[in-house]
Amino acid sequence: MLLAVILVVVVGILFPTTTLAIQEATVSITDAILPTGDTGSVVLSISGAAEPVSCVDVVVSYDPAVVKVTGASGSNFNSLVTNIGNDHTHLVAFVTSATGLTGTIKVADITLKRLGGESALTLNVITLKGDNDNPIPFTVVNGRVAAAPPTPTPTPQLTGEGNITSQGGVVTTEDGRVTLSFPQGAVEGDSTVTVQPISCNTAPEGFRLGNTCFSITLLTTDGVPISVLGADVEVCVEYTDDDIAAAGGDPHLLKLAYYDETSSKWVVLDTTVNTSLGVVCAHTNHLSSWAILALTPGVSVPWWVWLIIALGVIAIVAELIVIIRRWPVKRPATQVKKG
Repeated sequence: MLLAVILVVVVGILFPTTTLAIQEATVSITDAILPTGDTGSVVLSISGAAEPVSCVDVVVSYDPAVVKVTGASGSNFNSLVTNIGNDHTHLVAFVTSATGLTGTIKVADITLKRLGGESALTLNVITLKGDNDNPIPFTVVNGRVAAAPPTPTPTPQLTGEGNITSQGGVVTTEDGRVTLSFPQGAVEGDSTVTVQPISCNTAPEGFRLGNTCFSITLLTTDGVPISVLGADVEVCVEYTDDDIAAAGGDPHLLKLAYYDETSSKWVVLDTTVNTSLGVVCAHTNHLSSWAILALTPGVSVPWWVWLIIALGVIAIVAELIVIIRRWPVKRPATQVKKG
């Protein structure tokens, strides 16, 4: 008897048994992300079964204060029986043929309405069978019904408003692209500065427009507009990719300019370009319509073209020198004196 036990132990050590992993099917239900009061659908499905699936019996549970199921349809099975309750929906689906379904199998599209709040969609699989009523092992993946994330409110572009005094002040647009720094003495009293985007129309000759165009208005507390300041304001503007494209890719060609209504012309200002910050700045005492202009890039000739031209000129000059040296020179005839 002891010998038999020892033999069994030795065989077990030398020939260990291998446990085969059992392939499990996955029964899952998708999420529904809906605004309150909206209707949508979720998909109840089976995937990864090791053998054809002939029948499934499953209950989907949820919070009735959040979810109201209104129907189920679209099954890949031949027959679908649905019982919709207050806090759950019972579904039985099966095939009427001798062979079950394989691959990813849709049990049903479940139509539901989100009443408000959030709820889990919890699956309770009662039966999952293959051909010949063989039970199929499975795991479940639950879903949920929740609110759609709020749509972010876009930040207004080139839009802002602020107040300054006789001591000066700084006004920045909501998107942070335009900053106006008013020094002391720019205005005589309390005033309101407003920046608004405008359409980019026609650029002056020799310049191109990107997409940065805006107006600066200044009103006193009595609503009187001010177009000329007592001291220069610093205007700094972040340029865009479109502005750089208008400059042929060179931000150093960007200029700030304002439109002079009196002369009906653009006035291009001395502009400082800070490429590390992506900002152009200028100083002026004039407030009106503004734009970032781009100097029209000149046509540049590559260095190798100049080299070829230079070599060509040298070759021509050398050839002319050779020709001149070979040219016959007429000498005057020598006169013989008679004795």
